[in-house]
Amino acid sequence: MLLLGYQPRDLEISTKKPYGIHRFYSKNIAIGHVKTATFRAFKEFLVDNDFKIIMAKPLYAKENFLINLIDKILSTPALSRRFYILAKKFKEVNYIAK
Repeated sequence: MLLLGYQPRDLEISTKKPYGIHRFYSKNIAIGHVKTATFRAFKEFLVDNDFKIIMAKPLYAKENFLINLIDKILSTPALSRRFYILAKKFKEVNYIAK
Protein backbone atom coordinates (compact mmCIF):
# COMPACT_ATOMS: atom_id res chain seq x y z
CA MET A 1 0.00 0.00 0.00
CA LEU A 2 2.80 2.41 0.87
CA LEU A 3 4.35 2.07 -2.58
CA LEU A 4 1.02 3.17 -4.05
CA GLY A 5 0.86 6.19 -1.74
CA TYR A 6 -1.71 4.75 0.65
CA GLN A 7 -1.34 4.80 4.40
CA PRO A 8 -0.48 1.32 5.75
CA ARG A 9 -3.45 0.17 7.84
CA ASP A 10 -1.41 -0.46 10.97
CA LEU A 11 0.10 3.06 10.97
CA GLU A 12 -2.41 5.78 11.82
CA ILE A 13 -2.04 9.55 12.04
CA SER A 14 -5.11 10.31 14.13
CA THR A 15 -7.44 8.76 16.68
CA LYS A 16 -10.39 10.34 14.85
CA LYS A 17 -10.38 8.06 11.80
CA PRO A 18 -7.87 6.19 9.58
CA TYR A 19 -6.83 8.72 6.92
CA GLY A 20 -5.29 7.73 3.60
CA ILE A 21 -6.14 4.02 3.68
CA HIS A 22 -7.32 2.11 0.62
CA ARG A 23 -11.01 1.29 0.16
CA PHE A 24 -10.00 -2.37 0.40
CA TYR A 25 -10.13 -2.07 4.18
CA SER A 26 -13.70 -2.40 5.39
CA LYS A 27 -13.31 -0.93 8.90
CA ASN A 28 -13.21 2.85 8.79
CA ILE A 29 -12.39 3.37 12.47
CA ALA A 30 -9.11 4.33 14.08
CA ILE A 31 -7.68 1.56 16.23
CA GLY A 32 -4.87 3.47 17.94
CA HIS A 33 -1.79 2.25 16.11
CA VAL A 34 1.53 4.07 15.66
CA LYS A 35 1.00 7.65 14.45
CA THR A 36 2.79 8.40 11.17
CA ALA A 37 1.55 9.74 7.85
CA THR A 38 1.89 9.35 4.12
CA PHE A 39 1.40 12.50 2.09
CA ARG A 40 -2.07 11.32 0.99
CA ALA A 41 -3.15 10.62 4.57
CA PHE A 42 -1.84 13.94 5.88
CA LYS A 43 -3.62 15.86 3.08
CA GLU A 44 -6.90 14.11 3.93
CA PHE A 45 -6.35 14.86 7.63
CA LEU A 46 -5.77 18.57 6.94
CA VAL A 47 -8.79 18.91 4.63
CA ASP A 48 -11.00 17.05 7.10
CA ASN A 49 -9.93 19.50 9.82
CA ASP A 50 -10.70 22.59 7.71
CA PHE A 51 -7.20 23.42 6.51
CA LYS A 52 -6.37 24.61 3.00
CA ILE A 53 -3.01 23.47 1.64
CA ILE A 54 -1.04 26.44 0.36
CA MET A 55 2.20 24.67 -0.52
CA ALA A 56 3.68 21.17 -0.29
CA LYS A 57 7.30 20.23 -1.04
CA PRO A 58 9.52 17.18 -0.58
CA LEU A 59 12.10 17.39 2.20
CA TYR A 60 15.51 15.92 1.50
CA ALA A 61 17.88 14.09 3.84
CA LYS A 62 21.17 15.96 3.56
CA GLU A 63 23.28 13.48 5.53
CA ASN A 64 23.08 10.54 3.13
CA PHE A 65 23.98 10.97 -0.56
CA LEU A 66 22.08 7.90 -1.79
CA ILE A 67 18.87 8.69 0.09
CA ASN A 68 19.14 12.34 -0.97
CA LEU A 69 19.50 11.22 -4.61
CA ILE A 70 16.46 8.94 -4.36
CA ASP A 71 14.43 11.77 -2.80
CA LYS A 72 15.43 14.14 -5.61
CA ILE A 73 14.44 11.58 -8.24
CA LEU A 74 11.09 11.13 -6.51
CA SER A 75 10.75 14.89 -6.26
CA THR A 76 7.06 15.15 -5.50
CA PRO A 77 5.77 15.28 -1.93
CA ALA A 78 3.60 12.20 -2.57
CA LEU A 79 6.61 10.04 -3.48
CA SER A 80 9.19 11.59 -1.17
CA ARG A 81 10.14 9.91 2.10
CA ARG A 82 9.65 13.24 3.91
CA PHE A 83 7.65 16.34 3.07
CA TYR A 84 6.56 19.63 4.49
CA ILE A 85 3.23 21.36 4.08
CA LEU A 86 2.17 24.94 4.58
CA ALA A 87 -1.54 25.04 5.37
CA LYS A 88 -4.00 27.61 6.61
CA LYS A 89 -7.07 27.04 8.76
CA PHE A 90 -10.12 27.68 6.60
CA LYS A 91 -13.69 27.63 7.76
CA GLU A 92 -16.49 28.63 5.41
CA VAL A 93 -19.04 30.79 7.14
CA ASN A 94 -22.64 30.64 5.97
CA TYR A 95 -24.57 33.84 6.60
CA ILE A 96 -28.34 33.83 6.60
CA ALA A 97 -29.80 36.79 4.73
CA LYS A 98 -32.48 38.68 6.64
